[in-house]
Amino acid sequence: MRLKKKLGKVLVLDSNNNFVYRKNKNLSKQVINFIDIIIDFFRANYDIKPHSIYLRGSCLERGIDKDTCDIDIIIVHEDESLNITRLSKDHQNQIIEKMKEHCGFSIKPDVELIYTTIFISNLVLRFYSMKVWGEEDLSISTLKYSKINKFFVDYRECFFNYIISEREFLKNDYLLKPYKFAKFAKKFFRNYGIKPLLKKGKISRDVYLCYEALLEEYPEYSKQFNNCLNLFLHSENYSEQQRIDCLDEIVLIIKCIHYGKPPSYILEVYG
Repeated sequence: MRLKKKLGKVLVLDSNNNFVYRKNKNLSKQVINFIDIIIDFFRANYDIKPHSIYLRGSCLERGIDKDTCDIDIIIVHEDESLNITRLSKDHQNQIIEKMKEHCGFSIKPDVELIYTTIFISNLVLRFYSMKVWGEEDLSISTLKYSKINKFFVDYRECFFNYIISEREFLKNDYLLKPYKFAKFAKKFFRNYGIKPLLKKGKISRDVYLCYEALLEEYPEYSKQFNNCLNLFLHSENYSEQQRIDCLDEIVLIIKCIHYGKPPSYILEVYG
């Protein structure tokens, strides 16, 4: 089972045991225009002073093409009391209209607001981001193997709790939009596939490579990994119950990996 497109570069260790991400410094005019529209809209409509703003995702790696779904922007701020993490749906739509007006077409603006301390502590986020606004650059382009490995050890419980809470949110979301389940499957592969990839001296956000790494590490769960990949690729073809059933299956395997126990034990002890 192959994906229609690649979703991330494959980076290997250099002679100094570092991963080096050579980011696209020469962004296309289309990408720059979209970034400017998002930044201008944010500064005009939010009483939040950004510390710095970053681009990540497919637009950073290959610009905009027919497969581009969205443009990922991270706004780093210093307001510890701020309780919003995303732009409202209404504001997203307004940005889309401005894109159409100024550029003739649009892609979804996926804008995330992150407190500086949280951004600094997340090595993966900083590594896969490039500063597009602000004076101080908190992103990184070189990452030691020892640091990234320690990061995944230290944040193992955080990843686990986050993805379990995300599952509860999805199961209680009355809209049950298919793309949200596909996004959950993508997060699973990227968060859990990177550990077996690291053992081979590689890192990537490519969903298929993460899937392959998990298959090799946990062949006993091949059926569940295949189901999860199908959910990522074809969630719109699933019924609501099928999406929920697949979600429960993924969560069961996450618990198996996290606790190092077989499904029978997990179901009996943790439910």
